[in-house]
Amino acid sequence: MKPKRGPFLIADLGDLFWSNAPYNTSTAVELLDWWAPGRAPVTSLSPLGAESPLRLALDAAGVEVVCPLPDWGWAQEEAERFRELLGELPSGRERLGKIVAVERQLRSRLERPLDLQQIYSDSWLSALEAEQRSLLELLGDGPGSAYQAAWRAQVRAGLEQASGGVFLVGLSELPVLLGEPPDLSGFHPGEPSRIRALVNRAYALDPRDDQERLFEQLLAEPGDPLTPRSELLYAAGSLLAAQGRWDEAAALLERAAADLPPRPAYLAGFIWTRLGQILDLAGRRGAALPCYQRALELCWLPEETKRAAQEGLEHGFVLNET
Repeated sequence: MKPKRGPFLIADLGDLFWSNAPYNTSTAVELLDWWAPGRAPVTSLSPLGAESPLRLALDAAGVEVVCPLPDWGWAQEEAERFRELLGELPSGRERLGKIVAVERQLRSRLERPLDLQQIYSDSWLSALEAEQRSLLELLGDGPGSAYQAAWRAQVRAGLEQASGGVFLVGLSELPVLLGEPPDLSGFHPGEPSRIRALVNRAYALDPRDDQERLFEQLLAEPGDPLTPRSELLYAAGSLLAAQGRWDEAAALLERAAADLPPRPAYLAGFIWTRLGQILDLAGRRGAALPCYQRALELCWLPEETKRAAQEGLEHGFVLNET
């Protein structure tokens, strides 16, 4: 059973959604369906760009995302310049070293496998807030923190204006906005979450994982609209590529490319670019070139994928040995 009043905050892990298995983008979509059946529009209170894994998953699920807050990219650019200036001064370099150390500790917390019960627990949120407070003390309330206090004030104002509805909130804002954690005892992730977790485990390439068993599981799944069969094949091919089995990996990616759905929007670019890279590594340059071209002809692909496809087309792909 769930409460019926007040806004409901769904945690947005950002790019961590590519590799976090227990709580993944399909879990977020299932959580939305559980809380607000009918897939009504959701409001994003985090900087949800076009390449956001959660936004792409919601698009694949047919959920409209409303982003009422202003673009905060200018503040991120100022934060990057602030760090450059710190690095030019002896006292600044010492301060920058402390910032990096706290960020490393924070990143270590966030890169561990996270499940819903953990993310919404008082103890985990309190620890996260304490580490963020330490980081803010070093960055200051200004360009160093990308004016985080001003950003949070806008986010809080947007939330206070709502009497209900579903909101996407970044992890950095969740501890200060959530209030009392929601009762999620009645929510149980289903098949979409389980299937997505397999793909995320493959993307994470955790050496502690049973790679052979994971490979078999990926091939056995039929897929669903959020994680289609072609992405399962792509993930399985990535496992083979990590072992240097280029020809076998290429064969799986060719199967994936032969049955591409229109969504998720990132998938076609991922598959064609990665197939080109694997064919390059297999010494099949002539076959690799059309793959890069197919990727670049797509109406949309993530910027990093676009750069990789352009680089592959112009120079070929080689493994970085360093």
